[in-house]
Formats: sequence, C-alpha cells, structure tokens
Amino acid sequence: MGIKGGKGDGISASPKTAEYISLLGRMFGAHMIAIAVLLIAITLKSFRRGESWSWHTFLIGNTLGWGSAIAFDLTVGEMSIVGIEIVMILLVYIALGISARDILGKKPLEDNLKLCCLFCR
Repeated sequence: MGIKGGKGDGISASPKTAEYISLLGRMFGAHMIAIAVLLIAITLKSFRRGESWSWHTFLIGNTLGWGSAIAFDLTVGEMSIVGIEIVMILLVYIALGISARDILGKKPLEDNLKLCCLFCR
C-alpha cells in the first residue's frame, strides 16, 4: 500500500531514491533523539520545580508535534496510526491537565523569586 492508494514499487526501481529515503529516515530518528533528550532535561529540572514556562512548552510542543503527525498521516491516508496518535495527544492533555493546577496556580512572583535566588547564589 502506498501513498493515497499508490503501488509503492517506484522506490525499488530507483536505488538513489531508496538511498535518499533511508537517509531521511535516519536523520528523522537522530532529530527525534535530540528532541527527546531536551524534553527529558526539561522534565527533570524545570517541570519538577513547577516552572510555568515548562508546562507551556509541553503544551505547545506536543500540540504542534502530534497535530502535525496527525495531519500528515491523514493527508497520506495512513489511517492505521492516526488512532494511536490521537490517543497519545489525549494522554498528554490529560497529564498536563492534572499538573495544571499545581504549576499554573502559582503566583508569578514565586517563580520570579526562585529565579532571582538561583542567580544570586
């Protein structure tokens, strides 16, 4: 099954195309690993401290990331994975909703004082 019902055998006819798609896949994987490392760092430091910018970063980043994946898969007709992506974005929203009161309920002054104390040490 190819894109939008195509046969998909055009890749095997062109070794350069297959090589390019393989490179594209490897580069995509490398980018995903780099992004994952940054998100883990944000989670371990800022999100645990309850800094509101990290909550907003997760909200915007996940909305753009999962939303674009859903849009792409709908465009190319890959319906088998769209359901999984929708479940994943809903899980992210539930997790952010659970943490929203604790993180966003803080007064901005508390965040500013913590930031000032970090730089004053």
